[in-house]
Amino acid sequence: MKKHLVGILLTIPATLSIATAAHADVVSTKAADLVGTQANNQQTLAQKNFSVAQNENAEADDSNLPAANYWYVGGRAGVGFPSNVKGNYVEPSASPFAELSESNSLELNNAFQGSIAAGYQWEQVRAELELTFGSYGVDRYAYNGIYGGIPDSGSNKASGSVSATTLMVNGYWDIPTGSKWRPYLGAGVGVGFPSASEVKVDEDGVKYQIPSASGTSFAIQGKAGIQYEVTKKGNVFLELGYKNIGGFSGSDPNISGSKVNYDAVNSFAIGIGYRQGF
Repeated sequence: MKKHLVGILLTIPATLSIATAAHADVVSTKAADLVGTQANNQQTLAQKNFSVAQNENAEADDSNLPAANYWYVGGRAGVGFPSNVKGNYVEPSASPFAELSESNSLELNNAFQGSIAAGYQWEQVRAELELTFGSYGVDRYAYNGIYGGIPDSGSNKASGSVSATTLMVNGYWDIPTGSKWRPYLGAGVGVGFPSASEVKVDEDGVKYQIPSASGTSFAIQGKAGIQYEVTKKGNVFLELGYKNIGGFSGSDPNISGSKVNYDAVNSFAIGIGYRQGF
């Protein structure tokens, strides 16, 4: 009996040792599986993050899309096509038969027109401040009036210039195309500084000068064009535009009460330019 009891007592520690070892193996296996699962999850998450980063970089560096969200400066050069500038001139006199009153028109030549601008480019819209300058030569002077009580009309060769400088605030919509080619529409408002100076009329070999005129007037414009991003943030563009600059006036300092008034200066223009962002 004692022998059996001793055997049983010796068997219990061995059994406990085997059970403990088996349980430890199970725990170790589960722990390894858990660590492996966490490692796999972390690896998968890292791969996803890397893939997202690659996609974001690919979108940011998409060579088919133009850059956005930057300041820029630019310039344009082209040709302006002005309409005739209509006006009237009055030269009073003590005698109604000596008074001069006429409607007139300055016929202008096409001429160079240029501009410089600075602004900000968003994805599909732009805003800018633009300074435009142009000077159109006077080709002919047409008149229709009463001179010393006698009606008269005609058109004579003339010289001189009409200046059409403006300072405008412009807004543009760049029409998205999914490429670096983008047509656009624009409009602007601002101030114009029109003037007519040194206007001399040649009437049968006799030259006489029309009083100079100038002013500060409200100006508006509309634009349409197409642009292409040739380098990052660098765009070349072809543009058509229309501009209206309000009327202006002047007088002859040597003739008391004389007055010359001109209506708005209207012109179309075509030009090519370049705009660089930074």
